[in-house]
Amino acid sequence: MADFNAAREQDEIAHTASKGWMIAGLIGGAILGAAAVVVTGGAALVVVSAAAAGACAAGGVGEVLGSMSWAPRHNTGKLLSGSPNVFTNSRAAIRAHLSKGDCDEHSGSSQRVAEGSDKVFINNFPAARIGDRLTCSAEISGGSTNVFIGGGKLQTDDINPEVPGWVNWVMMGVGTAAVAVLASPAIALLGLAGAMGGGYAGSWVGGRLFGEGSDGQKWSMLAGSFAGGALGGKGGMKFDGWRGRNNINANKLPLNDEKIAEIQSIEKTFRPDPETYLPKDYIDSHAKSFENGASRIVTRKSFEDYGIGKPDPGRTEFVLTKERAGQMISESKGDVGVIADKLGIPQEQLKNDSLVLIEFEPTELYSPKMPTGNEWGANKQWIPGGKLPQGDLEAVVKTEGMVKGRDYTVTDLLTGEKL
Repeated sequence: MADFNAAREQDEIAHTASKGWMIAGLIGGAILGAAAVVVTGGAALVVVSAAAAGACAAGGVGEVLGSMSWAPRHNTGKLLSGSPNVFTNSRAAIRAHLSKGDCDEHSGSSQRVAEGSDKVFINNFPAARIGDRLTCSAEISGGSTNVFIGGGKLQTDDINPEVPGWVNWVMMGVGTAAVAVLASPAIALLGLAGAMGGGYAGSWVGGRLFGEGSDGQKWSMLAGSFAGGALGGKGGMKFDGWRGRNNINANKLPLNDEKIAEIQSIEKTFRPDPETYLPKDYIDSHAKSFENGASRIVTRKSFEDYGIGKPDPGRTEFVLTKERAGQMISESKGDVGVIADKLGIPQEQLKNDSLVLIEFEPTELYSPKMPTGNEWGANKQWIPGGKLPQGDLEAVVKTEGMVKGRDYTVTDLLTGEKL
């Protein structure tokens, strides 16, 4: 077991960087979290939630990293009331419980030395050394250069954490609430449970492998928290999917009306990926429906003026299955209003012009996805789950790089002309 420099009266004590790094993490995390959504035009609630989640996560990590052995310490006072009859280098030796320290961060009352050697005793109390802590969590940072005391740590008094427990509870509560807004309550709560469980498990394993209070134990705790939180979050996603599977609505979506309204109310660009709220088998079935290609119905003028692709990443377009587009045209019997209603767009958008059918072929560039509702073309009638207002399937394809005649064809429905 390692030996440590013996502590003496007037030796310095120091606090870790935990508090300062936690505050820096809170500020930095809040700025980064908010910036990540502000630059894309987020709604106020989403911005606040992202800032809160980022602040709490970064603050917690900063607190742990600030307590590592390599993190800087700052001197906050000196040791007092050494032994009356035992001296080290002609200075009174420091003992746990009996000796105290004057800490600048806790003015008004002296702090007891709360730790010492479990092998060496002075005046019947553990001999204190560099690295042993006071009741305020300050560490003894100064000591003899030529007198060393061995043994493990023996704690004689309660030690208050540098960051009060209530601060951590508040950060945890605010962070969980923020994740509930950004994702879902199930993801937030199960993610929290996973992070706590993983953190405790990592701390226990790290303590056994690297020693209690060691950097290795702290790294293990952080790794366990991140891993447990990720697993818990995935569990929350599966729970949301299972719950949705048991709440089939009129459009045969595995979502209840409350969940649909919740997703629709989220500001565009921040709506979650369908994989976070829909069962995998539903998503797979939806994708299979578009394997043979897809179609889009627009006015001829719209196509001639704008071509294909909206001004968003990938130049996306909303599409139907090829089969359903053909059926829809047949069912309309020439009434473009019927088609508009089925597509969930204003009737005026298809009137006073001939219609064209754009058919996307299953080439290398064809990659239909279930819409997230963040696409440029998503309107107020958009429904989560890849469904149109009357229950027809819809998907989104990226048209960037597509070539007419190879990746898609265009046909005038009135004349049959290939454009």
